[in-house]
Amino acid sequence: MKPRRCRSSTAPLSARGNRNPLPARALFLAIIAAALAAVASPAHACLHPMAGERLGNYCLLRAMHNRAISLGVARMVDARLKNEGYSGGLGADLPYQARRVSFGFSVSPVVTWSSNINGGNPQTELRLGSLVFQGDSQYTRKEGVLLGASASVGGRWLYGGGRYLNYSVAASQTRSPAHDLDVRWGVARLCSLNHIRNWWYADGCYSGNRSIVEISNSTTKNSSFGVVKLLTLPADSHHELGLHVKRLFDDGSYRHKRHELSLNSIHAGGLLYTHLNLTRGERIENRLTMRRSTAAKLGMRLLNRPLTVGVTLSESTGGRFLGFSRNETSRVVSASYPLWNFSLTIGHRKTDSLIDYYDASEPILGIGFPPLRF
Repeated sequence: MKPRRCRSSTAPLSARGNRNPLPARALFLAIIAAALAAVASPAHACLHPMAGERLGNYCLLRAMHNRAISLGVARMVDARLKNEGYSGGLGADLPYQARRVSFGFSVSPVVTWSSNINGGNPQTELRLGSLVFQGDSQYTRKEGVLLGASASVGGRWLYGGGRYLNYSVAASQTRSPAHDLDVRWGVARLCSLNHIRNWWYADGCYSGNRSIVEISNSTTKNSSFGVVKLLTLPADSHHELGLHVKRLFDDGSYRHKRHELSLNSIHAGGLLYTHLNLTRGERIENRLTMRRSTAAKLGMRLLNRPLTVGVTLSESTGGRFLGFSRNETSRVVSASYPLWNFSLTIGHRKTDSLIDYYDASEPILGIGFPPLRF
């Protein structure tokens, strides 16, 4: 029995393999192509984690244009559209209906490496000109593995086509077996995403973060407002271009304004995914704040699993310590890849400061597990 298929004005990409035998001289390229396995199924082409829900749905609709799709793919796309508030979905009278108000709960284990479990000071002497300071050993930073669990509650309220409110509260409790120290963290987030017209959006978010460690606690709040445009250029590349104004409130002591330009892209029918973020922050006198930041990520499918590699370069200025300038530059390189029932993140972070005391070179290591949802 042949699988049922339907015709839609929007149809996803189809994977078409080359059935002709490969010549010997092309063996190396064949191995690379097989390893990437970029488009394992029509649905996978637009659904790399880097794409995100909104760009992924837009990509699916563009890729489906005037193509035949299976009933299974039609149901998947129809449900995704209805979950974004488009109550008609694909307009094919498919039975799924999204809840106007949704709510869920999830828990997951946490395994990560921390270079500063207790919020302490660097384990070196502080040199400022001809002055040398020795720190109290009980306040020096401690590093090691953190084990624990995280929990989150959240959901979505649909109030129009492409218009919805996302809300979530999450918390984690971890412990260092080597140092018998606890690290607690919590965040609450509320975002309003609104489709205006012609793939233009207006978004606003507000979040608060709280971390509790042995020596120092911190509370930060963030707000943002911006506009987003979805577009296709060229014919097989889809993009989400955003411009946001953000404000950071750090422990109530200062406010920091930032302007952020971002571009998320799906290239070559789902072969490559890219993310570019350019951020510029205002200068605050006598306060170390981020002035410039560039972040880039590349995503692809390796052995039919999503690989993500990222690089971030940032510069912070304005800080002073005992009259000495404390400008800093930071470089981060990381990669993430799912293995069996968990995902592995590895990388390296390096910080160069005008005050050597604040220089740092540290690994990034984390293991992520799929959450249990209730």
